[in-house]
Amino acid sequence: LLDRSDQGDVIVVGRRGVSELRHRLLGSVSASLATHAAGPVVVVPSTWTPRPCRRIVVGFDGSDHAQRAARWALEVAPANATVEALIAIDVIPWLSPENVAERYPDELAAAEERIGAALDLVDPDGRLTRREVVHGARAAFGEVMGDADLIVVGPRGLGGAARAVLGSLTSWLLHDAPCPVAVVPTND
Repeated sequence: LLDRSDQGDVIVVGRRGVSELRHRLLGSVSASLATHAAGPVVVVPSTWTPRPCRRIVVGFDGSDHAQRAARWALEVAPANATVEALIAIDVIPWLSPENVAERYPDELAAAEERIGAALDLVDPDGRLTRREVVHGARAAFGEVMGDADLIVVGPRGLGGAARAVLGSLTSWLLHDAPCPVAVVPTND
């Protein structure tokens, strides 16, 4: 499958799932494709029931990976689908969102400005709806993924991991999301 992947091709694979333990695991083929394929890879959980794609949630942190994922989501979204950029700003992770806003307003404003500018470059027409939350990306996705028809992410965010490694959020979503997850490479 890797040899047949191309930048413009989408590969769709299932997530393992026979027993409860296997349901929780990502197969080696799925993990390898999500990490190394030249084009987007969509991993579908075995428990997912096909339905029309009405809500696509894109993880957006302003990174090159997130920008590519957002562009791809806008390209493939049906005309009647909502494409939502989920912006999780985690300035000081050990503080509550209220304390961050109160004690670190300048850092919060700088992060909002940086991410907003990156999103404006991707979506100058304002097609994406924006949902901004002040806490970690995992918690943010935990709140919205149950209502999503598709989640779109890059292979990693701002963490700077090597190309051969998926980011921790992407890995978690591939293992635990109740809906299909698309991993869009940046081909760097």
